Amino acid sequence: MTKKTKKNIKIKNSKKLGKLPIWNLSDLYDSPNNKNIKSDLDFIHNSTMNFEKIYEGKIASLKAQSLFKAIEKLQVINEKIDRLMSYAY
Repeated sequence: MTKKTKKNIKIKNSKKLGKLPIWNLSDLYDSPNNKNIKSDLDFIHNSTMNFEKIYEGKIASLKAQSLFKAIEKLQVINEKIDRLMSYAY
């Protein structure tokens, strides 16, 4: 929960759980309106469509170097996805 979220909702602290933590997500995006969120979403969409076009049905037949390049491309996509998912969660 961020400080901003905490202001917008009222939560009774559970005696069993104690006080809820406040997360600082500014290392991911500085606000929900950050222009990089849309940019990252667009990147993910375009990159996954391109990845599918290039590699769908071909992974099993790739030589080692081509498979390595495919994995590198997938890692870049996954890093953007992980960043967005962490921020959204």
